[in-house]
Amino acid sequence: MYVRYDTVSDAAEGKDILLQAGLFVNYVSIVDFANAQGKDTGKVKECEGQITLSVSIEPNPDHAIWEFTSEDLDSVTKNTETIAKVFGPVRNVVHVDTFNDKMHLVFRIEFDSVDAAHRAIQSLRKDPVYGLNADVSVPSLLLSM
Repeated sequence: MYVRYDTVSDAAEGKDILLQAGLFVNYVSIVDFANAQGKDTGKVKECEGQITLSVSIEPNPDHAIWEFTSEDLDSVTKNTETIAKVFGPVRNVVHVDTFNDKMHLVFRIEFDSVDAAHRAIQSLRKDPVYGLNADVSVPSLLLSM
């Protein structure tokens, strides 16, 4: 029998409960789970619960000289995490790429829940976030897949 949980913490708790009941329990990969269901493993996404988010930075027109510092990156990262937490618990937010010519930052957000990742995708596609830190820049979060 295969049991799928939405979160890693639920899976760990479920495993403990089943072990206490005297059952043999083992974790399986998403590919093994798809095989057990007779699904096409070519359509399996190994990064379930993760999204890629593109943040566009525009210079603040009120500043004569504008530069994007590491402190600004930290601020945008924290703001990105704060917004992601609206959709559910966040395990990690990582800055993975920067396109300097367009001043786009790319973040990988790992949610604790697959459902939270799906909520974030649906919400941010319909309603992007604008103007997080107007002191230095005018970032806007745009979902990219």
